[in-house]
Amino acid sequence: MVNHQCTLIARALNLRVKHKIKTPDALHLATAIENGCTEFWTNDNRLKEAANSLAVNIFQTANP
Repeated sequence: MVNHQCTLIARALNLRVKHKIKTPDALHLATAIENGCTEFWTNDNRLKEAANSLAVNIFQTANP
């Protein structure tokens, strides 16, 4: 458990520095990546860029 937490924190730190996102966003995204999520729903452009192929823009998925 401790090793997993260290990996998660390290990934969040790297995401925060590389993409200039806020700490809570970095932790949220790092958790999704570490747990093998296939989608990361957001409407935040910085977070979308950081999430790469996981990103799903929640405002562009709905059909009128």
